[in-house]
Amino acid sequence: MKILLINDDGYGAEGITVLADVLRKHHEVWILAPSENRSGASSCIIMNRQLPLRKKAVNEYALDGTPTDCVLCALKGDLFPSKPDVVFSGINKYGNLGTDILYSGTCAAAKEATLQGIPSIALSVEPVSANGNERFDYESLALFAEKNMNVLVGLCTDKTFLNVNAPSVLPYAGVQFASLSKRFYNDKVNIIIKNDEKVYSTCAGGAEVSFEGDTANDSLLVKKGYVAISSVYAEPVADLSLCAKSTNQFVL
Repeated sequence: MKILLINDDGYGAEGITVLADVLRKHHEVWILAPSENRSGASSCIIMNRQLPLRKKAVNEYALDGTPTDCVLCALKGDLFPSKPDVVFSGINKYGNLGTDILYSGTCAAAKEATLQGIPSIALSVEPVSANGNERFDYESLALFAEKNMNVLVGLCTDKTFLNVNAPSVLPYAGVQFASLSKRFYNDKVNIIIKNDEKVYSTCAGGAEVSFEGDTANDSLLVKKGYVAISSVYAEPVADLSLCAKSTNQFVL
């Protein structure tokens, strides 16, 4: 297959490098990734300036833009010999679970590729912690993606992408299809007045992330050691029950 790799951690990040090395053994791999870390960029598109694009190797580029910019550049910019058969976004450092998807540049890239008509899969790993250190196992998820390529692509549709999360603990407990969890970040915003009398707002991380959901939610499954696979709509989904309600309460 012809595979396009994109991420939000940036060109040269360990996750995308490991994934490329594994997939190149049996597939043609192209890369177009942000030139720097764009984690949390969501579906941002930079529209007010020209974006420097640097060729790093044959069919490998770094773009000074967001993950969504990278998708649009790759699929509409005639950089590569043809359209890819599939887009993989990642492997992301840290999971993209449940409501993380709203903020994730990794998932935004997969979403945009789906909107552009290409089967797309987001890949992320949760770390294992020991003695205050975090370890990320990218290779095991990369091997899982390579071994199950046809199955994963077959699960994609013209309206949905796959969001795949795995722990860094081996062996995996198994593979489960997952619902999406609601996550609580316990973060806060600090308002600071500095010596120049300017006011600054800084979003600060909170304590350990907590979550809630049913017994098949992605956060819980990954915590139990499973590879969690969720099918996520790329397009916004409206509550159609509202269409059956009266609009008499509005005043024109």
